[in-house]
Amino acid sequence: SGSTTRPGTAGRSALTGPGRWNLDFSLAKNFQIRESVWLQFRADMLNVFNHVDFVNVATEIGAGNFGQLVGATDPRAIQFHLRFSF
Repeated sequence: SGSTTRPGTAGRSALTGPGRWNLDFSLAKNFQIRESVWLQFRADMLNVFNHVDFVNVATEIGAGNFGQLVGATDPRAIQFHLRFSF
């Protein structure tokens, strides 16, 4: 229901996790094969520096891991693309 079970001064969702930062990067090269025919090679890198961002603070008071960070963001991912345009 959203109501507090015990009186207190802390508001709802007063406990938040640490800040996050992420850097994504893209690199593309176009090659002209003929006058109206192109080939594009592209590389997309998500989380380029493979920086770990911890998320999800355990908020269940009775749990043994209360107040601990229990998750992390995805690791680096690299995607390659080829696009043929005519």
